[in-house]
Amino acid sequence: MRRTDWKHTGRFFYAGFWMDFSANMFMVAVPYAAMKLGAGSMELGLLGAVRGLTYVVAILSTAVLADRYSRRTITTVSTVALAVVLVLTAWVTTLWQLFAGVLLWAVAVSLFWPSVFAWLGDSHAPEHLGRATGTVNLGWSVGSLIGAALGGVLFHLWGPLPMILAALPALLAGLSMRGAAEVRHSAAEPQAGGKAQPGARRRLASAWLGIGAVCCVFGLMGSVFPKLGSDIGVDASVFGVLYAVSGLTQTVVFGLGFMGVLWTRDWRVSLAAQVLSAALLATVFWATGPWCIVPLYASLGVALAVSYYVSLYVSLEGEGSRGVKSGIHEASLMAGAVIGALAGGTIAREWGPRAPYVPMAALVLLLAAVQLWLNLSSRRAQEKSSA
Repeated sequence: MRRTDWKHTGRFFYAGFWMDFSANMFMVAVPYAAMKLGAGSMELGLLGAVRGLTYVVAILSTAVLADRYSRRTITTVSTVALAVVLVLTAWVTTLWQLFAGVLLWAVAVSLFWPSVFAWLGDSHAPEHLGRATGTVNLGWSVGSLIGAALGGVLFHLWGPLPMILAALPALLAGLSMRGAAEVRHSAAEPQAGGKAQPGARRRLASAWLGIGAVCCVFGLMGSVFPKLGSDIGVDASVFGVLYAVSGLTQTVVFGLGFMGVLWTRDWRVSLAAQVLSAALLATVFWATGPWCIVPLYASLGVALAVSYYVSLYVSLEGEGSRGVKSGIHEASLMAGAVIGALAGGTIAREWGPRAPYVPMAALVLLLAAVQLWLNLSSRRAQEKSSA
């Protein structure tokens, strides 16, 4: 497709919207379901780590499938399996059953995103890829905002309800892609000159490291924080609102990206947002109430949006296997969440529920420094090549 077909591109918007609508209803409910079954900080961290690690391992395999088989079939299988898993997980009665449900959920979701992103990249010309990427980002961001807020409220009404109802938007995500035309040509077409740009691999590495760093914080705040939150007035419904705050700010950024604002995929803005989030994360150590946490979630939304946009765009813009690269993008995201959840849970178990936040902030600052070095090194390679 040499021009943007908004009917076609809109399908990616709806697919992203419904998938993250479902996912965030589920993810907000999971830690509170676990605590009802007796989970402490360590178990919450392990639960987040199982979800993330399973996703990372699975997606490195399913990303290859996205470049070899029908993406329409893969997304349909993914969403049907997801709906079944969600309904079954709603009725678990033991912690190990909840762990099993989360594991199966991660496998089902891992089939979806590499196929959708590779499909997006292959079916849009390079000059339209920025706005097309902004479209799908805007879709999943709006979905995550609504799903998070609704998930917390529904759990407050009746524990199994958000998981049961999350099955419907999961099915709608697959249905959204049923009518989209499958196009496979861009991944195989070399760029002008037939060679990757100097420093391209360092740009990729930095972009993937950036989304991983932000998701370290999300892993901590999404999996381990509810235990501390329960001591300072953050119940399931308030937790859903906090998630929705991050969803709102990331939606604003993605909306600007959709309108063509270029700084939304600028690595320097990503880096600045990561540093701000790290500084605010450290303040959780002193938090005394739920509204002390609002600035952190707002900054996390901005950091996630820009870092995600940078990572996905860099993964799709160049030559090579878009399925595999978008799979690594997703794996980087979830690997960060694993580190945040597992490290945060371990530290909280050993030194108390307030202990993880300053060390994790220091880790994010260290990762930001590595990204700075990679990007400056990439720029020098480009300047040397053009000299």
